[in-house]
Amino acid sequence: MSDGIDPLKDIFHVSDEEKKALQAAGSIIGVVSSVWGYVNTAKSVLTALGILSQSDPVATMRGYINQLALDFKGAIAALDAELSMRAVADHLNAARTQLLQLTELAPEDAATVGIDATWDAQRPFVLNDTLQTVLSLGDPAYWERVFFQELTYNKWGPHSTHPVPVVRALPGVPSGLVYDYRLVLPAYLEAVSIRLTILVAMVKNYHTAAIPELNVMIGTLESQFKKIRQSIYPVLWAPSNLSDTTDNPEGGVDTWIGEGARVGAVEIYSAADRAEAWPGAEYPVANFSPADIPDWEKFLVRYAVRNWVRWKQLYDIIGLNAVAAILFTLKRMTGADPVLPAPDVDAAVWEYDSRKIRDGNYSLWELARMIHDLSQYGQWGVFYLLTGPDGGLVDPLSLRDLLGLLQTFRGTPYTSFREALAQ
Repeated sequence: MSDGIDPLKDIFHVSDEEKKALQAAGSIIGVVSSVWGYVNTAKSVLTALGILSQSDPVATMRGYINQLALDFKGAIAALDAELSMRAVADHLNAARTQLLQLTELAPEDAATVGIDATWDAQRPFVLNDTLQTVLSLGDPAYWERVFFQELTYNKWGPHSTHPVPVVRALPGVPSGLVYDYRLVLPAYLEAVSIRLTILVAMVKNYHTAAIPELNVMIGTLESQFKKIRQSIYPVLWAPSNLSDTTDNPEGGVDTWIGEGARVGAVEIYSAADRAEAWPGAEYPVANFSPADIPDWEKFLVRYAVRNWVRWKQLYDIIGLNAVAAILFTLKRMTGADPVLPAPDVDAAVWEYDSRKIRDGNYSLWELARMIHDLSQYGQWGVFYLLTGPDGGLVDPLSLRDLLGLLQTFRGTPYTSFREALAQ
């Protein structure tokens, strides 16, 4: 592998710039939302956004995204995908230029024709270029790069079956193309923030006229959100309460230990993970016996908690909390119910599956379901405190019972849900 590809390994685990850029975009879109329907002058919206101040948040966001672009340019300079990455920057620069035009040339009332002849001539370009940038960067073609097997997640167990990124064949690209959101997602959201600023400043009745555009933005973001969320997987399967061997693997503790005894989650397209090996001094890595049912039940609780918490942490690390906040904001601006897409696996499905998780919120109910499903459907055991008469999750759920179940190997009681999750 050439040295020109090595920098990609440095950003392979998702650089800080991406998360910061997404958070900054969310903050800016939130400010636009706060004046949505109340202002219709260029100066008002630019002042609200802080663009006219020394601590310009738009410039801050732009700095993060520019650094991301440099990271990717260094990483793929020798690859065919360079052209598509350069095109992302070109589209974004067109929108940035039009925001600059608004800042420097627009009269106070930028929405009314006939006030300023120079601005009247510029108006069509500002409106067209910013819309075109949003539409172009929403195209799936910009969310791909050349695929290299060497750059996939390489911490799987030596013999375990595991998910792999979907590669799209393309003539002239022997290795194909693979999904990559790390540069385009922040760039797309900067384009959205610029477009919303332009609409507020330049379009009369924008709060109703822009609804079709907002719905397109929401549809694009929801599609990408679901694709990223669907790509979060456990780094290793949950073991079963039995001793097995590598010659006769049955998903038991010995095979699980041989595969690394890891717990946590990975996002397979960016290869970002939040995972670690099970402590060597802890059961079942130490002192395992299939006959020791009480210790096994305690292990299942701790295993479910550790997997669940690390899934939540990874969700935040890769920026999905920021994307979720932006989706909520855009939906409120259209008058729609601010909800995220449903989980990828319905809670009623008869299996333990982290794809039942919808978002990054820490929900007692959701954690109880993870523990219930792992014990009842994955291990053929029952935690009676969590199991209703029909075998499903008990309703209503007792916080006291759940905190008691979370005790696992600790003798002194937890004083809070937060403390119980720090395992």
